[in-house]
Amino acid sequence: MKVSLGVHGGLAAALAVGRPPLCIDTDDLDDAAAAELGRLVDAAAGSAARASADAEPRPDETNYEITIDRQDRSTVIAATDTTAGDDFIRLRDWISAHGSQ
Repeated sequence: MKVSLGVHGGLAAALAVGRPPLCIDTDDLDDAAAAELGRLVDAAAGSAARASADAEPRPDETNYEITIDRQDRSTVIAATDTTAGDDFIRLRDWISAHGSQ
């Protein structure tokens, strides 16, 4: 599984222009870290599916987009600073701490 985090918009958008997304490949992680990432992805994806029905544009906020690539399918979950649920925040923070550009 490959996971990437892109950050866009918000008041500090100029600071992030041109920065590539942070990426993590579970093949590069030890078994414990890969399992933890899998749990975080499953929780965030489930929460995001429930929250996506209430989504509306929020151009002044920082937008986070997490792309999850698993074998034959790709899933994108997105949130802003005010719409991100706890599961999304935990995944975003884990990717920020462990990902590379």
